[in-house]
Amino acid sequence: MAKLYNMQRVQGVVIVPDGTRMFNNRPVIGIRDVGDTTLFADNRPVLGVEIVTDGATVHNDLPVLGAVRISDGRSLYGNAPVIPVKGGAPSSLSDVFLTGTPMNTLEITVQPATYDFAPDSISRQMQVSDDGSTGWTNTGSPFGGTTFALGTLTGKYLRVIETAMADTTPVETTSASIGPVAAFVALPSTPLAAGELLGAIGDSYVAYNNLDFNPNIPDTTAGRAGFSIGIGLIEWAKRLDPRFRVDQWFDTTSPLGLNSSGFNNAKAADHLAFSGAGFLGGIVARLDAFLLGDFKAVIFEGGSNTLSSGDDGEFSLTYLITKFDEGLSKIRKAGKLAIVVKVPYRGDWPAGDDRHAMRIAFNAWIATQATRDGIVAVLDLDTVLAPGGVPDLGMYLSDKIHQNPKAARAIGEDILLPVIQNLFSAGTFIDLDPANNNLAPSGISLLNGGTAGTWANTNANRTGAGQVATGVAISVVRNVSAVASIVDIGGGYKAQRIDYTPLQVDIGPYFELVAQSISVPFTLDQTKWYRAMCELQTFDGTPAFIELRYMTRQGTTNRSSGFSGYRLSSDTFVLGMGRSGTYKLISEPFRWDPAWGTADRVGIEIRITGDRTAPPSAVQFSKIKVMEDVDPVALWGFGA
Repeated sequence: MAKLYNMQRVQGVVIVPDGTRMFNNRPVIGIRDVGDTTLFADNRPVLGVEIVTDGATVHNDLPVLGAVRISDGRSLYGNAPVIPVKGGAPSSLSDVFLTGTPMNTLEITVQPATYDFAPDSISRQMQVSDDGSTGWTNTGSPFGGTTFALGTLTGKYLRVIETAMADTTPVETTSASIGPVAAFVALPSTPLAAGELLGAIGDSYVAYNNLDFNPNIPDTTAGRAGFSIGIGLIEWAKRLDPRFRVDQWFDTTSPLGLNSSGFNNAKAADHLAFSGAGFLGGIVARLDAFLLGDFKAVIFEGGSNTLSSGDDGEFSLTYLITKFDEGLSKIRKAGKLAIVVKVPYRGDWPAGDDRHAMRIAFNAWIATQATRDGIVAVLDLDTVLAPGGVPDLGMYLSDKIHQNPKAARAIGEDILLPVIQNLFSAGTFIDLDPANNNLAPSGISLLNGGTAGTWANTNANRTGAGQVATGVAISVVRNVSAVASIVDIGGGYKAQRIDYTPLQVDIGPYFELVAQSISVPFTLDQTKWYRAMCELQTFDGTPAFIELRYMTRQGTTNRSSGFSGYRLSSDTFVLGMGRSGTYKLISEPFRWDPAWGTADRVGIEIRITGDRTAPPSAVQFSKIKVMEDVDPVALWGFGA
């Protein structure tokens, strides 16, 4: 906001149309911007108001006592109402612009200009051009609404001229052009078949479903397989109902230089448009290559970082809407369905920061896209993260930006999963039955090999007792004691149950248990892809965080390693998932490369961590399976 020479805030004025009355019904005392030679009726010179540049001084070199034109409805710094004045020639405050997918038979929406007066009427005229810059001609009749139905205008560019009337004075504004108009592309029929692919692109809210392998993560044992993340809302929907397929795999040839490829083309810290190294122009620019993949639906998310710090200087609401709209248009032109995500609340902006209001306005526009052709749903994560506009910081990591495991579970189950279940037919993307094509021996898959398992890392303070399945070792790592048992879950299967009691006897704020030494021996084939999985059941609101680690090994030496439900950061070590129930932990597809050395088995670990002050609870795992899977590179249509 502008300041006067003594740093007082500007006492603003608002330009109003002729005839406006003030709050006490008195006529407006007007200010008229007139020429230098204008005289009053008695030939006295006008005591004028001159519009001057910022920093200018008056004739005696005193600073200018300024006035600033402010938008209607605002109040002054002392919350006093604005004293309205009558201005000079009416004008626009912002230009009209167009949104919507320029495609034959679809609708384009006019986003109206704003004005320093209340228009008496508004009319609009759509125009077309062959090159988007010259030869503009009218198409269709003038219209007063905000939608325009396209006929067959293949290859044409569009713009609109909006004319607002201020009494008898027309004020005209012209939009930027959009286009060219594409030929109509049909959308896939719904529901999609069970097991169909789902792509996703965005910033960290999507990236944190799968580790985004930034260039700082080299080709190491820890980075040679896809990671899924415990705070991923897409991953949570998959764990609860794996009727759709999302694959991420290790790939040193990724054009992003991220050592991964697959359904998830998001990047933490990304913007709608971004010149930063490794981002390839930002979310909207990356869509061009990403949409060549063989998936029929995509989750599209982004805008939080653009709102927070701008896109290389671009920051306005008009820019945000235009750039997001460009992304939606690219998805529709590719013939793919879209699940769209509003920008979630951020707690790292100060209270009263203008970005909060801009986020609300931006999300209001995103909400209007719910009826747009090809949009399956618009997701509002604030219903979990900030219900009623009030942030629930118990749903965030410590940065107050990203969802924690509890929020991810709630969002995945309550917000995303119902949309997924409407979009995809019931079924599974992979055979989850441990009785079929399972490389694990029955003693591991059925857990029916007896109770010759062992305890590890116990001492007088942290103890382990009870039945441990053969082929399993339970390590009591810190701040916990446990009692194990084997339980019958039907169908010939048993489960390893672990009842645990958190303690405060070791360093660190969290407890940790690991079911380890689970080994599936077979000779890995470098031409094949594999998956590992198990079923989990949790209890008592799950005051624990659980991840599955899978490793290709030669004996006890790891060749590669990945995670399903990776903890990501120390924040998540003490955070539970907030809900109980049964779900699947399914690894990303992985393979073995002979350049890493020979591999004769797959190892599995199940890690359990949580707040050491949490109450006692239990977890049980069963139906361990390692199986061959299809080649994801060919399946998704991405180059290796």
